[in-house]
Amino acid sequence: MRILLIGSGNRAKAYAMYLKDDIACVCDPNLAKADLLIEEYKLKNAVSCSIYIDTGKFDGIIIAVPDYVHEEVFHWAIKQNVPLLLEKPVAVNNDSLKKMLESGRYFKKGIILGFTLRYTPMYIKILELLRINSIGEIISVEAAELVGPVHAAKFFRRWHRFSKNSGGFLNTKCSHDMDIINQIVPGKPHFIASFGSNTIFKPGKGQDVCNDKCPEYTDCRFVDKSVYKFSTADTSICPYNVESDIIDHQVISMEFDNNVTAVFTVTMHSDKGDRHVHIHGTTGSIKSSFSDQIVYLCKTGKPDEVFEPENTSGSHGGGDRILCNKFIECILKGEGENQLEDGVTASAMAFAADLSRDKGKVVDMDIFADYIHIKK
Repeated sequence: MRILLIGSGNRAKAYAMYLKDDIACVCDPNLAKADLLIEEYKLKNAVSCSIYIDTGKFDGIIIAVPDYVHEEVFHWAIKQNVPLLLEKPVAVNNDSLKKMLESGRYFKKGIILGFTLRYTPMYIKILELLRINSIGEIISVEAAELVGPVHAAKFFRRWHRFSKNSGGFLNTKCSHDMDIINQIVPGKPHFIASFGSNTIFKPGKGQDVCNDKCPEYTDCRFVDKSVYKFSTADTSICPYNVESDIIDHQVISMEFDNNVTAVFTVTMHSDKGDRHVHIHGTTGSIKSSFSDQIVYLCKTGKPDEVFEPENTSGSHGGGDRILCNKFIECILKGEGENQLEDGVTASAMAFAADLSRDKGKVVDMDIFADYIHIKK
């Protein structure tokens, strides 16, 4: 099996970790970075190259380039007629979503998205319980991503800090949270309203450079002493003083076409990173947190049913490992699930939320769907 890995950044690491024997080529304009990935993860069957159009024939292609390059690489990759693994988010604006959906909507070889949450034990169990109607009809969903301080600051220390590169923080960081809500709720998003801003990371609170000359350095929880080989994060950047246009906290309220409501909160100012979800139904509720991935099925007057995960080892609580296995299955079969439309919907929801936040109005998702033609 020969897999082409395009990109050698932070997300490419996960694919290198689990697919090391099958990766035949790592492509990156920075050839030294591609060589470093091959060396670091002992990709014994891989070579490096700098231009993906010169790479030849492969059994599968992984697109793990920066968000703003997804559309360009995707249109080339789809013509190679092999299964694709496209890292999330799909794209950084509605025009790109539209063009990519037109190009790949009916692709039969398989388009697997880097929505790792789908493949973590926690969400696998939750979706399994919902399929057997364990809490009756879903009424509402509460979900949140709490981004820990060092992880949060990284978004201001690399290209993600500009919306033109990432489609906004909600899109680049939480499109798979939007996807999970869509997997949970049996309907389509109808109306979206959102509020949020960049409240903390504003000029004047720090120094031009993050180093021990700053009087707040010792106590600042955004100081990052990590050494990054593959991330583009520059730890010398002070997240307070760097130019950016992304938010540091946001809340999104959603109504679906079956009257189910959902609310999602993201904040960069949690004491530690976590995700949690609470699903309310007509006969009970389901709740869980990513920190331990234990799922609780709760019903009035009865003891909670507790489901503990068997294996959460590896990145993203085991989700990356299962995601890579799904991609391999797709290659072996020569065909597979096309998740592109799900990814387009998730990004469109993020863009709708940001439009609501910017304009101070409720956004009708049907308008987005009509433009991108999400509807079949």
